[in-house]
Amino acid sequence: MVIRRLMPDSLESLTASLPLLDVGEALLLGDAIILPTRIKLDKPKIRPASATLDFWTEWSTRPVNAEDLKRAVESMRTQSRV
Repeated sequence: MVIRRLMPDSLESLTASLPLLDVGEALLLGDAIILPTRIKLDKPKIRPASATLDFWTEWSTRPVNAEDLKRAVESMRTQSRV
């Protein structure tokens, strides 16, 4: 949502592609760029201390806490669309 507000209205359709970007990909646009361009960045030589978790691996190796699961389901049930 923040990125959408920073982009000109003429490029609004590009915001739909942002969730499709993979880790290490970026969308270049601006006054110096003729056409918006999707690029793949090289991996850094020194890895940052933070990283995106591989949630499938994390979820499959951790035991399920029944109380946490119950709270999550109840929270989803009580949500409504605005």
